[in-house]
Amino acid sequence: MATSDPAGRRRSIELSIQALIKDFVFSPNEAATWASAAGAISAYLTGLWEQGGLTGATASDAFTVACGLGSTMTAQDILDGNMIVQVKLQIDRPGEYTELTLTQAMSAGG
Repeated sequence: MATSDPAGRRRSIELSIQALIKDFVFSPNEAATWASAAGAISAYLTGLWEQGGLTGATASDAFTVACGLGSTMTAQDILDGNMIVQVKLQIDRPGEYTELTLTQAMSAGG
């Protein structure tokens, strides 16, 4: 990461994840899209962890990604055309997680 400041790294990671989920704006708001979005975010965060940008003995210790009906979204969220992703990550200190919740308005609806 370009900065050693945890708040700056958090913001940089958040912006990168927002850019990733924006790629799905025209996809159907359904399970396959949510899995693809979570996979893209996980791939990005795994690379970041491999470069030392996240703490944790393993990638699964360093972060978790959730996106789906019943875990991050209600049926109403989907009907409203929102895809909601939750990411927990260890940026600076082991065992200290930062939680990000990002919402992408989906043009294709639910």
